[in-house]
Amino acid sequence: MANKIYIVAGERNMRLAPTEGGLYANVGQTTRGVADRLRDDDYKRKAAGGKWQVLLEQEVGDLTDKQIHPLLKNHSRVLWDPDSNNTEEFFFRGDPGDGSVALEIVLDILKHMHSPLLLKENRELRQENLKLRATVEAAEALIKDLSSQDFVKESLVKINDIEAQNRQLNESLIRVRKELDTSRSTITSDRQLISKRSDELRETAKKLESATDSAFWWQMGLITSVAVNICLFPPSALNEFNLLPNITSGSMLLPVISVVTIILFMLKVLAGFILMAEGFMLGAMLVFGIPAFTFMYVKDKIKSRRTSI
Repeated sequence: MANKIYIVAGERNMRLAPTEGGLYANVGQTTRGVADRLRDDDYKRKAAGGKWQVLLEQEVGDLTDKQIHPLLKNHSRVLWDPDSNNTEEFFFRGDPGDGSVALEIVLDILKHMHSPLLLKENRELRQENLKLRATVEAAEALIKDLSSQDFVKESLVKINDIEAQNRQLNESLIRVRKELDTSRSTITSDRQLISKRSDELRETAKKLESATDSAFWWQMGLITSVAVNICLFPPSALNEFNLLPNITSGSMLLPVISVVTIILFMLKVLAGFILMAEGFMLGAMLVFGIPAFTFMYVKDKIKSRRTSI
């Protein structure tokens, strides 16, 4: 943002200028508007000369009031108080109170200070013009080269080569895409096959688990049935009542039951796998059914024995 040099004076000082022999005015710098600058606290404290009046507000680029103040201090028609806290206040001798003398002196200083800046700007403009001219000459030379037939022929050859390379690249890209599509199809088929095999393996595992559970309950039923028969009908009792024919040592009922049970179990396994619930039911039948059957059989034998006696 460009700096602005301003001159402001209090209304009271402007009225007293003819009797004072000059005008007290402030010369300062801001990047804002002068009206905003006058609202700052330091200008509120400096308002002893009355309401501020703006005599000058001018953009000066990079110039600052610190560059202007020394020139004002050395000017023959300007006085200043080195002990004053107001470093922007100057006394312009001979000013009738309208700021004409202050404006003349400050504008003359700005004019002389701007001269070096203008020279610098002109030098920069000339350098830019030289660069622009060189660019234009290079463009004109390029246009001449483009207009030559040899250059056009070479350009056409290069364009044909580039187009041929592009065609080869497109063909390679199409071939690679086809291979990728084939690979994707193969991968999809393999995934489906693997999924199917996995499902079959899970089903087989479930069947094996069910068969294992069923076999467990068959075995438990067989063992429990044998144990129950031994407890209910020991061999000594059976021999004592002669309930079974051809008994020489111990009961033949238990071996028979065991053999029959094993045969049934083998037939069941050969017939196929069964569910856990079915195995449990068959085991329960072995536990409770065979002892019941044996009990009824022994009961009938005992009754027949007593009748004959």
